[in-house]
Amino acid sequence: EMLKRPNLLEIIGRLNSSEHVEDVRRISELQRLPQLAVLDTSYVRTGLDGQVRNGRSPAMIWAAQKGTINLFMERETLKETVRKLPEFAHGLKVSESDLRKHLNLDWLPHIQVVTLPDNLRKLDKRATEVRKLDPDDYPCAALAALLSPCILLTGNHNHFIPLGVTTSTQGRDAVLSTIRIKEGKDAIEALAVVPTASILATGAGIKLVIEKVGSLAWAVFVAVAAGGTYIYKQQSQQRKDTIWKVAHEVGGMLLNEFTEETAKMNQARSQLGSYAVPPPECRSAIAIVLRELAFSSYSMSAEQLYNTLDSSVWPSVTKLRQFLHAHKDDIFLEARQGSFVLGRRCTIR
Repeated sequence: EMLKRPNLLEIIGRLNSSEHVEDVRRISELQRLPQLAVLDTSYVRTGLDGQVRNGRSPAMIWAAQKGTINLFMERETLKETVRKLPEFAHGLKVSESDLRKHLNLDWLPHIQVVTLPDNLRKLDKRATEVRKLDPDDYPCAALAALLSPCILLTGNHNHFIPLGVTTSTQGRDAVLSTIRIKEGKDAIEALAVVPTASILATGAGIKLVIEKVGSLAWAVFVAVAAGGTYIYKQQSQQRKDTIWKVAHEVGGMLLNEFTEETAKMNQARSQLGSYAVPPPECRSAIAIVLRELAFSSYSMSAEQLYNTLDSSVWPSVTKLRQFLHAHKDDIFLEARQGSFVLGRRCTIR
């Protein structure tokens, strides 16, 4: 009888590993996470408004806390924010000290502040186009251009048209799309690698299957999944048929959920592509270094960076090391000897 149809555990194994794991790997490589995001002063005002009214940090800070986005701010943009805090406080009808407290405790621990020298701000012509529209937005635009493709969080979308920003909600929508991508990726990975019995050993999963095949059949199925074919062979023919019914219910439910999560994630990825600042026509070697460090969750040495990048990007590891050390007081922070991160944590007084 067991030769007439595939082994139950073999079906479970296929559901949990082979083609699904490959699909997860393929999908995850289409979009690099965490996503990079750059914060503008106008969006700080928007975020603080929401935090004062709702009592919680905005989605971008939550996403930065969870590691879904890496959040950056140009130092001049932070200085502009500090200058405008009295204006923000007056408009929000709160004290300036309360806003400083929100920024220092809730926001700035999750933001890397980068100081771009003027010669680097000019590397992407889109930033210089923004400067013509509003010189105050030039530093923010320059950082976003160098890190692009990235999310630009701004409320003054008219000033950032050269970077592809056309609506005031574009940055927020991009963050929400990134959160949906991360949630979908996590759900698909769980479906692909967690044992079937474990996935359905939740209130919703058990309730759904029990409603269709009964609690006794579900209990036997879990035992079979955990214990192998011996338990299966000890069951009556009627019980074996019921176990197969459960297996098909489980398989169908997993496949349907996998398909739904994949569709949602691909839709969110498509939306993110339309919301984000597009990449430059030709990315400079300096921008490549900045992006690589922006994605990294740990400090990197010149040797590590050089080995990560395409060999044609920098002429030698010595040149790259010289560049990193030359800018360790502005663009980079030497987190440990010879090892660097992009930007640094700051607080305001």
